[in-house]
Amino acid sequence: MEIGVFESIRIVNGLPYNLQFHIERMLQGAIILSLEIPNHFTVDYFKGQIKSLIEKNSIQAGGKARISLFRDGEGTYFSESNKAMFFIDASHLPNNYFT
Repeated sequence: MEIGVFESIRIVNGLPYNLQFHIERMLQGAIILSLEIPNHFTVDYFKGQIKSLIEKNSIQAGGKARISLFRDGEGTYFSESNKAMFFIDASHLPNNYFT
């Protein structure tokens, strides 16, 4: 069974908005789900990952990012591991600010 948590993060002026809150909430949710979170999965680590993706996708104004944290272990119903893995997607939005 696949379990995980995600956060959708608004990008304003090419920067993630309220990022620390989003990352902390995501990590707290992962702990509740008993995911094993590597020590390097910190707010600063994810900030760097998201900023790098924003730059690679040339998002200079409005956009959104979605970060998903999930169990990486194999197995259909019972995972062999609770190790956490992540995926980040970032895309442009037509508006720079919240509408």
